[in-house]
Amino acid sequence: MLGWADLRDRIQRYFSFSEDETRLLLLYILVLGFVVGFNDGSTAFSMFGWLRNFANSLVVVALALLVHETAHRVVGLYLGQQVTLAFWAPGLIAGVVLAMFSNGEIVFLVSGAITVKMMEVARLGKFRYGLSYNDLGVIAAAGPVANVGLAVVLRLLEFLPGGGLLHQAMMVNLVFALCNMLPIPPLDGAQFLFASRSWYVFTFAGIAAMTALLLLTNALLAVLGALLIGFLVFLVFFVMVETK
Repeated sequence: MLGWADLRDRIQRYFSFSEDETRLLLLYILVLGFVVGFNDGSTAFSMFGWLRNFANSLVVVALALLVHETAHRVVGLYLGQQVTLAFWAPGLIAGVVLAMFSNGEIVFLVSGAITVKMMEVARLGKFRYGLSYNDLGVIAAAGPVANVGLAVVLRLLEFLPGGGLLHQAMMVNLVFALCNMLPIPPLDGAQFLFASRSWYVFTFAGIAAMTALLLLTNALLAVLGALLIGFLVFLVFFVMVETK
């Protein structure tokens, strides 16, 4: 198992985003911020009100996206894999089109694709020298799971001043996690599905349940309920599909 000192060294040496990735992150923040802030909830349009809502949307989208991509990279480095963010235009276009045609009622948020390259030096002496479906699945799932974890923390902090913005950030993280877990190539969900159908079903069901439960109850009950629902759906899938 990789120690903390080794992981910290890999993060210091290999974590940073390239110039192309940084520009891509800024593009995603702008476009997804527009999608989130398209409908500011007001009955009468006000440019000042819309711009203020758009600015808030940029902040919460940036937080969700950076947490998502950071989780991909850190888990990748732990497994000896270099993760790079890649552009996926259809996801951005779909988000903008759905937001405009639904007046912001349908929010579709996905990040770019990820490419994973083995770090040869980091994999010396490891079992099955190379990139496995299991490693790819774990790296892919790390992003949505990190967003869900952040959503739980934000739910716990909603009592603080600015709770409305914290609630918006929580919802953006949940929607971001759920959309990225869809089994559509090259999204995280498709990568995870190829690694393990059963674990995919458990994780997707758990995230979907968490999205609903965090709106209905407190964070602790939401986590326990999501784990229970995920396990029950996993059990049904395993019995009905995997054992056939």
